[in-house]
Amino acid sequence: GTGTMTLSNSTNTYSGNTLVNGGTLSLATGAQLKFVLGATSGVSNSISGAGTAVLDGNFLIDTAAASALTTGTWTLENVPTLTGIYGASFTVVGYTANVDNDTWTKTASGKTWTFVESTGVLTLTSGSDYTTWAAVYLPTDVSDPAADTDGDGLNNQQEYAFGLNPTLGSSVSPITVPLDKTTGMFTYTRRATPLTTGLTYSVQTSTDLAAWPTDGGAVQNVTGTVGDVQTVVVTVSGAPLTDPTFFVRVKAVPAP
Repeated sequence: GTGTMTLSNSTNTYSGNTLVNGGTLSLATGAQLKFVLGATSGVSNSISGAGTAVLDGNFLIDTAAASALTTGTWTLENVPTLTGIYGASFTVVGYTANVDNDTWTKTASGKTWTFVESTGVLTLTSGSDYTTWAAVYLPTDVSDPAADTDGDGLNNQQEYAFGLNPTLGSSVSPITVPLDKTTGMFTYTRRATPLTTGLTYSVQTSTDLAAWPTDGGAVQNVTGTVGDVQTVVVTVSGAPLTDPTFFVRVKAVPAP
């Protein structure tokens, strides 16, 4: 019929398919629907049918059986036949929302899991951490590290290294708290570890903007991580700083 069946309590853990022949299946805010992937690409339980699914809750994706794979594709929602409506409170547990409000990604052990609402498909890819980062901004192509996609004077490699947005021209500085000459402290953001960035970060100082010696005594403390971006508080050596002009910068280079 045309009625609505609502899943509203905790996690719905059954691993069979969900067939919506008619009417509406509603996944309420805070409720979860579990998907269990098979060990073979393409094999999973799914939501399908000719009805409507209103998804305000959460998808919980069990990838254990597929852990040995490096690539794969699984249909979680059969978009061609089912009308899927994703609400503002919809999430994929353990995944990060993409800037395009359509894609959810998770990276672990060098693998990236991506779920796309508009297709209903979950994909698994393997590659470098830069490739993983670049994929988050699709359909905008930021795959070329040397390109300045948003025209803000920073290339994509720099935006990657310092946790910036390569598609937003106003995202140009990782310094979130400027230098305090009394305490010798400032704050910046960078790509989070232990993701395999292959980068090391050093602090450099200058009094004339010409010479930039590395401050080997600078202390860097990670104070928080949001998604894949770390916040780092730096204390340079020699505080309080008495020079009339004093500049700081952070240099990211490939690890030896």
